[in-house]
Amino acid sequence: MQIFSSLKQRLPSTLLTHISITSKTLPRRAGHLEPPAITIKTLELLFDFTYLTSVELRPPTGIDVTDDDVLSLANAWPYLERLSFRARSRNQPPRATLTSLLHLAEHCPELQILEMMVDASTVPPIERSVHRARVLQDTLVQWTIGRSLITSPLQVARFLSAIFPELDDINQEAEYSDDEDGNEGDEEALSMWEDVEMFLPKCREIREEERFWGRQSQARSRAQSQEL
Repeated sequence: MQIFSSLKQRLPSTLLTHISITSKTLPRRAGHLEPPAITIKTLELLFDFTYLTSVELRPPTGIDVTDDDVLSLANAWPYLERLSFRARSRNQPPRATLTSLLHLAEHCPELQILEMMVDASTVPPIERSVHRARVLQDTLVQWTIGRSLITSPLQVARFLSAIFPELDDINQEAEYSDDEDGNEGDEEALSMWEDVEMFLPKCREIREEERFWGRQSQARSRAQSQEL
């Protein structure tokens, strides 16, 4: 996008803290090819603005990023408090997965609000994520999931509770829920995400109990070591 190039050329990198570019989705026309989505090549034009705290990019063609792309932007914008990416069209499923959330958790400790569609049909091993979660992200409270893919609500809830202990609002924005091309698959996925939101409080309770008993065990071990 030309506007990104202009910003990079004209603004000192320390001045820009918020950027918001939104527009309506393009009407679908039979027989017309869909314009390409915005990719990491365009987003990289904003990477010099390391003090960005709010990035809202909702171009009509959507944003297309992979897990590696999200890692790059998370490293470039460590002060993010809000990140909002419009998804690509229904015919192009997301390439980002739950691994992208791990990247954001690790590198954007102040992130509070997220809008990004992901493919959550495969959940990273929880054992590998739990130990990281205890030093990770306790500020994210809201995630707009769009038409994110999902197959196992309980596993997703366990994964999220291990990484984002304060996350309690998972929603599908009206732009997606009112899509005239909606189908039964979308309704089923939305129902599963509602289950995720319902499971989160119980998963948090379990995590808190695990941490409590872990601290108790460590205290006993220290006491026994001192006695020896």
